[in-house]
Amino acid sequence: MQHPGVRRLNPDGNCIAMLTARQSRNASDDLMNLINKIGLASSRAQGLNHVITTYSSFSSSDCKMYILLSEDRKSVVGFVKIGTRNLFLWDRKGVQHERKGICLLDFFTYPQCQRKGYGKKMIDAMLKDNRLEMSQIPIDRPSRLCLSFMAKHFGLKEYVNQNNNFVVFDQYWEGGQERN
Repeated sequence: MQHPGVRRLNPDGNCIAMLTARQSRNASDDLMNLINKIGLASSRAQGLNHVITTYSSFSSSDCKMYILLSEDRKSVVGFVKIGTRNLFLWDRKGVQHERKGICLLDFFTYPQCQRKGYGKKMIDAMLKDNRLEMSQIPIDRPSRLCLSFMAKHFGLKEYVNQNNNFVVFDQYWEGGQERN
């Protein structure tokens, strides 16, 4: 998606621009509009009746966005949004744990850009930046497409349904160590 707000981003050599909520607080109208547009596109693609990612909610949070630009750096290919959350999670034994850590809150690749490795590129950049593995990250209300992506690229398939609509894959609990 081409948008004038793309000019306001500062992508790295891999065409990924990392944006924190703090950096976005005094954003130009172009950047505010860009965040709103990609958030709306994500929610529509997931069939949601509300928008998860808006400029207003992002700028007043502790979140980070990883926005992937096209090779010519003129359009947005997709984005990943993460943030820290305090969660109560159930393991397979029925034991509840309180954990605080980074969670995947929104993940979107424009349909015309899917199945080209862009989603994996964004997730890998986020994981590297945060020194984490995907199995260590709870996912907020993942779509079937997101769950399929996690199975294909990270071997993450089995999970216990959580009351809070987060998904924590079985590998999250392996080793018994505190993950987040």
